[in-house]
Amino acid sequence: MKRIYVLLCAAITGLSGIPKAAHAELTAFAEEEQVFQGMTYIIDDGFAVITGYTAALPDELTIPAKIESYAVWYIQDDAFLDCSQLKRVTVSSNAIIGKAFRNCSNLECVVLPDTVTQIRASAFENCTALTEINIPSGISRIPDKLLSGCKSLKAIQIPDTITEIGALAFENCTGLTEIVIPESVQSIQSMAFSGCSNLTAVQIPETTDVSGDALNGTAWLTAKQAEDPLVMLSGILLNGTQAKGEVTVPDGVTGLSKYSFFESAVSGIVIPASTTKIGSYAFRNCTELSSVTILGNIGNLSAVDMTAGKRTKGAIEIFKGCSNLREITVLNPFCDFDPMIQRVPTGAVIRGYENSSAQKNAEKWGTFYQFESLGEAPEQMTGDFDGDGEITEKDAQGVLNAYTDVVAGGESALMPQQVRACDIDGDGAVKAADAQYILVYFTENTLSHKAVTWEEILPQ
Repeated sequence: MKRIYVLLCAAITGLSGIPKAAHAELTAFAEEEQVFQGMTYIIDDGFAVITGYTAALPDELTIPAKIESYAVWYIQDDAFLDCSQLKRVTVSSNAIIGKAFRNCSNLECVVLPDTVTQIRASAFENCTALTEINIPSGISRIPDKLLSGCKSLKAIQIPDTITEIGALAFENCTGLTEIVIPESVQSIQSMAFSGCSNLTAVQIPETTDVSGDALNGTAWLTAKQAEDPLVMLSGILLNGTQAKGEVTVPDGVTGLSKYSFFESAVSGIVIPASTTKIGSYAFRNCTELSSVTILGNIGNLSAVDMTAGKRTKGAIEIFKGCSNLREITVLNPFCDFDPMIQRVPTGAVIRGYENSSAQKNAEKWGTFYQFESLGEAPEQMTGDFDGDGEITEKDAQGVLNAYTDVVAGGESALMPQQVRACDIDGDGAVKAADAQYILVYFTENTLSHKAVTWEEILPQ
């Protein structure tokens, strides 16, 4: 409380720009700071907190597990901000590392124990001389801007405990030439490796969700764009920012990454039936885009995943800033596309089949959008719950989820076409047994490569 009071007084009286030494005196007065090997620290609830440094700080610093009898719990934000004398830091405790070492211009090496479980964003941002640092296996996420601007870093090894790489984590690490992402990484966030101009070799698992701008400004992306403006990565359209005019996404592409067409000059886009996911902000600020055609069941466009038959977080604001978007055609009647959530300009025409999700979502917004009917939807094949033209385990799961919702007291969300396609035993209702029949059909025909009919699956 004393420190908060002193800092508030400093802000009110215009002392926020006071010299570091004077600030240290205020902090020392408020918190009774002590000095250990050139570091200042306080005791907070029985733990040591590293708060800053003095002129006596050595260039090779070891932060111990304990100071006196107190375990080092936290290395405070800005504790070593702009510290030019540090060259090497070894952390021997499992302390939380705050935004502590920003702008340490001569820091060359950092050694962190695997017992560290928390590192805050920007902890080593702009350590321009840093050539060596290890990512502890104790953390699961590489925080935002962790090593942003560390231009001397030549290599980085990402442990297989990491599940996410944060936004701008390695931004402008111009010394990096290669990255290998382990299978454990589920997502790479916006601009994670942007500006890594010498990065030429990229290995990313097929299962990793990569933001479309994660590799902006890298030599790897520039080379790929020279080959084709639609840059693919493991079946995903990663980046189409160099595309122009009318664009048809190739059949077989399963998803469009977040920010994949950001500020591109595309005027029209056709998204194939194979595409089941579009990332948030995929077409943000595409001011020349006027028409969109969606052929598949991209179930997360209204924050409802119809493929899985249950609610998900879903993509948002896919068309934000597309000021000239005038028409969207949704040919899959089960594609739950909500124009308002996706920031389609008001006044746009939404085309779709009668009684489709497109019609429901357009009309619920009243006069904001105009719905234009394409007539009755064609009948879909037996067992094809999501209308994507294939029978897979996802269809069985979708039927089971829909049935579970009804059993739990909810209303059926199935459309008439889905009931007709998925009532396998013909008893007038879609139930768990129908899901089982669909799963058996998929297993026998797709996995076992047999030619089994529905009649053969149904009990005699």
